Amino acid sequence: MTTPSGIEVFLSNQDQWEKFHPMTEMVVTRKAGRRLFPHLKYILKGLDPDAKYGLFLHFERMDNIKYKFSVNKWKEFAKGDEIRPIERKLHKDGWRLGGHWMENPVSFEYFKITNDPEMDKDDAVLVQSMHKHIPVLSIQRENAEKEEFRFGVTEFMAVTAYQNKNIIQLKIEMNRFASGFKEDGGHNKSPVSGSSPRGVKRQSTSPEVYGSVTPPSAPWTPPYNPLTPLRYNNTPVAPMYHMYPWQMPMGMYPMFPPMSSGMAPGMAPGVPMNSSMPPVADVFQNQPAMQQNPIYMGMPMGQWNMGNGNGMENRTPQSEFPNYTF
Repeated sequence: MTTPSGIEVFLSNQDQWEKFHPMTEMVVTRKAGRRLFPHLKYILKGLDPDAKYGLFLHFERMDNIKYKFSVNKWKEFAKGDEIRPIERKLHKDGWRLGGHWMENPVSFEYFKITNDPEMDKDDAVLVQSMHKHIPVLSIQRENAEKEEFRFGVTEFMAVTAYQNKNIIQLKIEMNRFASGFKEDGGHNKSPVSGSSPRGVKRQSTSPEVYGSVTPPSAPWTPPYNPLTPLRYNNTPVAPMYHMYPWQMPMGMYPMFPPMSSGMAPGMAPGVPMNSSMPPVADVFQNQPAMQQNPIYMGMPMGQWNMGNGNGMENRTPQSEFPNYTF
């Protein structure tokens, strides 16, 4: 396309636009805006290499009709919304010499379209959904009038979601960033680094920790070092404590009876015990056993007896113990 001033403008990627035309659709989003594909890339010739030029872009409504997609084609639906004033956006490179603009194709691919009239960003241009638009390139020489360039092949329908399945397929084939529709692309594709795909839960390698008061499915057992087995009076003992900490009555401590005491597996504090079981006080007096069993660390050292066999009676005044509330 050539103007009387001698400026020539061509589409750098016209072959892409021709594949979409005349059913081209561009998705418009309200919050952040959405980039166009195919991109707008222009080749400029005939500029004065030593004069400054500014390049502007805006989107022009083609008509005053609102469309709808029906039976695999766009049809007139109603009278169009009010046509808004033209909003020209200067290229991000600003005012440059003609030699700069002619050196390489000029790209507006960073531009985004939005349907939010309140959005005020340099890279966002307002369009109206379900209306037909055409991009317009304006070239202005310093202290001169603007010259406008339109290419019919770049006409598009602004939509909030693709209507034509053929357009979706073309976007997938031609746009390497169109990962939203690809089964093996974008977020579902493993990075080059070899890490797991995004969105796939990775197997935890850290030890399991209960972070809530909900009891675990298996009986809870107190932590101890398997390299230093629990002992009572130099006799190995196995933990028989199978109650959850929050189920223990006030003033009761876990007990580790000797393996020869005749207690049944799973026996818990408060269960009637025979006379062959030593009192818990003996365990507290056995310092080696306490050192090998971390569960006793930090416990108050009171005097205990076995009571009537239904529980333990505290001989130490209650005022010496903290007032716990459950």
